[in-house]
Amino acid sequence: MKEPSGRDVSEFRDAVCAAERVLVAPHLHPDGDAIGAALAIQRGLEALGKQVEVVCADPVPANLRFLPGWQSIRAPEESTMVPDLGILVDLNVMSRLGRAQSLFDRAPRIAIVDHHEIIEESAQGVSLVWPDYSATCLVLYEVMSQLGMEISPEIAQCLLAGIATDTGRFRFRNTDPYSLRAAADLVERGGDLTQINEEVWEKKPLPAVLLLGRALMNLKTDFDGAIAYSYLTEEDFAAADAIEEHNEGIVNEIGRVETACISALFREPKPNKVRVSVRSRGDIDVAEVCSKFGGGGHKNAAGCTFDTSVHEAIEAMLPPLREAISKSQ
Repeated sequence: MKEPSGRDVSEFRDAVCAAERVLVAPHLHPDGDAIGAALAIQRGLEALGKQVEVVCADPVPANLRFLPGWQSIRAPEESTMVPDLGILVDLNVMSRLGRAQSLFDRAPRIAIVDHHEIIEESAQGVSLVWPDYSATCLVLYEVMSQLGMEISPEIAQCLLAGIATDTGRFRFRNTDPYSLRAAADLVERGGDLTQINEEVWEKKPLPAVLLLGRALMNLKTDFDGAIAYSYLTEEDFAAADAIEEHNEGIVNEIGRVETACISALFREPKPNKVRVSVRSRGDIDVAEVCSKFGGGGHKNAAGCTFDTSVHEAIEAMLPPLREAISKSQ
């Protein structure tokens, strides 16, 4: 294994040691990195004798319900904890907690474990925000290693799932040697990469497959094929009997168009609420584009939300996406 970077985690250690009751939450519409990090830190802190509760404003996606302990994640309304410490995982903006935000407003101390870029609206507290790391689970892997916390097979599975999902099965540009070495170590500790691949990517419920078909039927290109995009309206979701989580991975399928250096999926699961996922290749910064609309993310993977129709959102996004391609050339 590569030696830990030596980044200072003492303030986080002190905050955890001083707390007895810890509330943990991932972001809205959680992915594998968010759920994996939340479950891993829950098990790690419980092993230290802490009382830990994980809350999330949205249900755990079906393809992550193989992770150890996923059933313990509660809706915000079910929480009865008065926490000494609140920990945000895989986000650094309080508003992305959704309905869980009010629970954290009453926590006397906040810690943030994340790998997204810090913006003006970022939460204040004990910060372990390392944007150069491929996944929040990789941040947490290093923190737990530095603090000498036991990484059990269950924790290893959760951390490995987060790293695998945020690196796109170790295919994305953020897949660096440290991510691969950490993954190898987690496999040695009991993580099951075969199970992760099967559950997260190889199995899909019928509505998800039908929704993919509708997205491919709606596929369009722009800017001489450099932008591939599609959309899913409320009618598309209804016709496929699909819900929001069933769009997982569709934006990556759109990106298979050989001429495309940007792919985007505009989805409207309910009227006038459009969520956009954007991916890019090379040096094209889609996080900068999404930040113009109140969103963000990473250079090659970002998103934002519009309170408009899906077609109005497309009209608003295409010009800055074209500009981003031109700037990168």
